[in-house]
Amino acid sequence: MVRQTLRGILVPSLAVSAAAVLVGLALPVSAQEGPLQRRSSIVRKIQDANERMEMTVNTSRILSLDQEIPQAQVNNPDLLELTALSPTQVQVSAKKAGVTQINLWGRNQQIYTVDVIIYGDAQELTMLLRSQFPNAAVTVLPLTSGVLLSGHVDQP
Repeated sequence: MVRQTLRGILVPSLAVSAAAVLVGLALPVSAQEGPLQRRSSIVRKIQDANERMEMTVNTSRILSLDQEIPQAQVNNPDLLELTALSPTQVQVSAKKAGVTQINLWGRNQQIYTVDVIIYGDAQELTMLLRSQFPNAAVTVLPLTSGVLLSGHVDQP
């Protein structure tokens, strides 16, 4: 039985592939678990002026402030959609993979900025790899423009 280490990336561009592989190789294994392994609450309470949030395409989160939100803005509406739910809550829906920001205005025009990274959904690829290679230990990490594969397979 041949056991090989699999570490590769599937993206449309060779330049992006090389950069993503280098980034993937530089990360420790625990950092490569990706957004699908880290389950976050659907409601996120915004407390700091600058925060970061990761999402998967076709999912949503609710951003909540301790004060009224008179104004909200997404910098790239092609990626995210905002819907007011209440005076203190906004629903964020991820439409496409990419990176953008959300600005929420609070009391005294204080701005809360949330940097959002939206990953593609890698569940279908994960299930396909498990069915095709049931004895393999492969981790799928979605990126904004592709996917990083790492782990071990018994046969090439």
